[in-house]
Amino acid sequence: MLSGLRPNANSPEEIKVYEEFCRNFEAGRKYIAIALGIDERNKACESKKLMLEAAEHYKTAMNYLKAANAVKIMECPVSRRSEVHQTREKADGYLKSAQDRFLELTSKLGLSLPSADSTDSSSSRSRTNGTAPASARNRYSPARVSVSRRPTSTSSSTRSTPTRDSLLKGVDKKFGEALLDEMLENTGVRLSDVAGAETAKAALEEAVILPALNPALFSGLRQPVKGILLFGPPGNGKTMLAKAVASEAGQTFFNISASSLTSKWVGDSEKTVRSLFTIARNAQPSIIFIDEIDSILCERSSKEADASRRLKTEFLLQFDGAATSSEDRILVIGATNRPHELDDAVLRRFPKRIMLGLPDETARAVLICETLKRHQADSGLNDRDIRWIASNSEGYSNSDLVALCKEAAMVPVRAISREKLATAGTKVRSLKVSDFADALKVIRPSTNERVLDEMKHFATRAGQSIMGEKTFSLQDSLPSLTVPTIDETMDRYLNTATVLLTPDEIARTKKAVEEFRKSKHVEFMQAALEDKAKKEKNWLEEWWYDAYLEMRLPLVPYTSLASINPAGLRTSKREVQVLTAAESTHHMMKVWQKTRREQIPIMKSRGTVWDMKQNYVLFNSNRTPGKPKDRMDRYFKTDSEGKCPSHVTVLCRGSIWKMEMEVNGEIRSPDDTVRILRHIQKESPHVAQSPITLTTMDRDQWAEARQELAGVSRENERNLRIIEESVFVLTLSDDVCPSEEEALRYCMMGRSEQAWVDKNMNIIIMADSQILTQGEHSNLDAIVMLDAGNQMAAVMRKGEWKVEEAAWLSDLPERLNFQLTTTLVNKINDADSQFEKLKQSFRAKVVRFTGYGNDRLKRVKIYTDTVVQIALQLAFYRVHGRFGPIYETASIRKFFHGRTETVRGLTREMKMFGEAVKERKEEKEQLRLFKDAYDAHNKLMAEATNARGVDRHLYGIRKSLQSLNSGGKCQPKLALPSIFTDDAWKKSGGDGNFLLSTSFIGYADGVYGYVCAMREDGYGTFYLTQKDQILLTITDYVGTKSDLNAYGREIEWALNHLGKLIEFMEKTSKL
Repeated sequence: MLSGLRPNANSPEEIKVYEEFCRNFEAGRKYIAIALGIDERNKACESKKLMLEAAEHYKTAMNYLKAANAVKIMECPVSRRSEVHQTREKADGYLKSAQDRFLELTSKLGLSLPSADSTDSSSSRSRTNGTAPASARNRYSPARVSVSRRPTSTSSSTRSTPTRDSLLKGVDKKFGEALLDEMLENTGVRLSDVAGAETAKAALEEAVILPALNPALFSGLRQPVKGILLFGPPGNGKTMLAKAVASEAGQTFFNISASSLTSKWVGDSEKTVRSLFTIARNAQPSIIFIDEIDSILCERSSKEADASRRLKTEFLLQFDGAATSSEDRILVIGATNRPHELDDAVLRRFPKRIMLGLPDETARAVLICETLKRHQADSGLNDRDIRWIASNSEGYSNSDLVALCKEAAMVPVRAISREKLATAGTKVRSLKVSDFADALKVIRPSTNERVLDEMKHFATRAGQSIMGEKTFSLQDSLPSLTVPTIDETMDRYLNTATVLLTPDEIARTKKAVEEFRKSKHVEFMQAALEDKAKKEKNWLEEWWYDAYLEMRLPLVPYTSLASINPAGLRTSKREVQVLTAAESTHHMMKVWQKTRREQIPIMKSRGTVWDMKQNYVLFNSNRTPGKPKDRMDRYFKTDSEGKCPSHVTVLCRGSIWKMEMEVNGEIRSPDDTVRILRHIQKESPHVAQSPITLTTMDRDQWAEARQELAGVSRENERNLRIIEESVFVLTLSDDVCPSEEEALRYCMMGRSEQAWVDKNMNIIIMADSQILTQGEHSNLDAIVMLDAGNQMAAVMRKGEWKVEEAAWLSDLPERLNFQLTTTLVNKINDADSQFEKLKQSFRAKVVRFTGYGNDRLKRVKIYTDTVVQIALQLAFYRVHGRFGPIYETASIRKFFHGRTETVRGLTREMKMFGEAVKERKEEKEQLRLFKDAYDAHNKLMAEATNARGVDRHLYGIRKSLQSLNSGGKCQPKLALPSIFTDDAWKKSGGDGNFLLSTSFIGYADGVYGYVCAMREDGYGTFYLTQKDQILLTITDYVGTKSDLNAYGREIEWALNHLGKLIEFMEKTSKL
């Protein structure tokens, strides 16, 4: 065995280390459980004695968990290293929870804080300038909290750390002794301490940490690299990331700088380099980290000093020369801000080159939050404030953000007089978001565009650019949409379709289903469908768009989306309308810009990547009318794809304007946008007959009218193109909606000239500054548009703010004037009359249930969404005395270009539960049946999200039949299978006959909205499930069997009733 190497795996020392690690981890978990139990008992009385007792247990747990985390993975048996690595991640989470709760309790108890000397040394080492931890460490050890129990720790005598003599074997002590001072056996830094840089951390884990867990696996072609170059703008955690890698892998860490290697004496520098690598071999596995590596290994030239040239040559030979061994476990990590200055021979020895770019908005929010939390300075800021700060600090490095927090913390101090500052006990107010607004004027980004461009250029040319996954980078890796088998679809269809049928109808349906299973024609259509799925990644996509584009009804109210954005604060000050419009436009354009730059985070659900195409088609899209079907036109392009229209269409009193929103590559400022919008308001008289109204006609009528409008003049044709290519439409309305219900109706159908309804997104700013949105549904689903609205709302200023005045407009907006014929004017008048009739045909209202929300149901591990679905069916049953077919949208975005599948939520279990509620059976029986209904719904949802529903498959079968029958006049036509003409088909919701059309649209306390009911005698229900409430938007049509008010009341009753059952379940489970 070579000197300095660890003993063989499963030695007694390694087993002892592993056993002590397990004991400490289990003990830490045990004391956390005890503390949580005390906290639970203390909820009602808030006893200080119990608080103190809980704090003691949390403190004990922290000590045990810290001892567990101090164990080096490499000191454990090889067979246990992977397990220890995973368990340490759990220990990190437990430790953070214990620290947070301990801090909260000590703060409530007013316990004294220790001096700086008493803080954990490893924590202090992990704080390097410019990088904040992902989770704040608890630095408080209240003197009044005594902890008698101490965890066992790994004795230093059991470690197989090489001795000083073994490290210096074969080394001239003159050089070796100095280098040992640069060696850190345990850096005390974890990867979780580094905020952001998730993709870089993943790459480093693959290159360093995983090979350390199982060296035998990583051999041959899998042999880990020996050189990693970290490059990027200054102050983004390159040094801290290297220390974290060494700590996680349990390897000896040499922290080397230029001064460690250079000497004024000729020949000493080369000898120092040789000694460094010899010591590293004696201590292997080890990591040599060289900060600012460009200072010693820059490109060689004929003009450089001979000593510098010899040092570089020796370093390259020791790093990877003839005398080195492939078995050496030495990793060299270099960090630089100037990668382009490195010598080509140096770059060759760093095959993995990882760029750490500036933090994105999510990472900035985490870093700001944790920096403030670590210093107990965040009490005055909420999540929205943090998001605003993060959004407005684009371009800031990690160190810039720390400086920003420090500057903001000084703002309230400056408001205190010198006399008060000199007084002991003077309190400083909590931080406000305005403090950060002031700090942003003082602390500016330290990284300029030139440096960033150089980094990106190098990353493109020679690096492995790790700046986060681009929005659309994983599209091609998504799985193709699958095709279910006929048998499994028929089984699901029978289970749900027959719930509403009589025995005779059930017999007929079963017969139709069996015919369908055995039909040779169906077998042929299934084969055609499967063949299509082999050729296309999403066999449904084209047909699904056809389902929308072939509809001939007006888009409003039948297929459009409508929503209210709470960021719009009602005010009687008319000037605020333009301010709100400017902020909304600016920040929605920021979302557009991020999408162009592919900076929108890829959506994931429980680790599964979701398709992002709907984000791609959100902007610059238009549903252009045509016959026999419409056409979806998309003009959006990412930066890498080329130029993209960057103007917004503005509507005001029937006038139409083009407002350019990108100036010199940047989004126009809110102040400049205000000046342009003021001009538009001033120059927009009311237009009696506006072509905007034509977009509200049924699709055939509008297709004819558009063709006529474009044919009047080239200017008309150009104007249509400008509108249809625009990013989105902004409307300045003169109207006010006094109530929420009126606002809900207005955002769908207020005035016929309020929205160009073909566009994906129309943002409507009311006279009182309310923000409404109307969108075209065929191109994307509601949740994507609502999320964009939430992104906008999170960072925009609310209410009145001061505009920096300018002597003139930087550029004037363009008015789009249309030439209208008498025929077109008559069509506009007819369209307006039809619009006014239609807007009276539907109703919408909001139901806010405040009895409970996600927080309460999470505690009992129940999905809020499923509870809502059961409540909606109960409500319908109580209003109408019968059950009706219901669908809930299930996302299939885990598949390439996937959108939604239908969950047919009316099951036999649900029907039995509803009947038990109506008959007022005892709670125990109701609870049993509720659980059955709950499980049945969850099973259907799980199947649907895996593309194993009923409706999309059967729609594909019908489209296959349609394709086969369009083969030519001579080809015999296949008959429509009887399953589609059977009574059960429409009774169970087929062909869009669902009496309850429902969708879950998220968790955020933000934008809410709806799509109208699918059937005229049915109900539409879109809902948000929030922390402590459930917000539902419900709709129906006037003059039908539906009763919107009764439905709303019964929803609240049903949710209350289910809440009581869940409470009963909690009580009985504790007995």
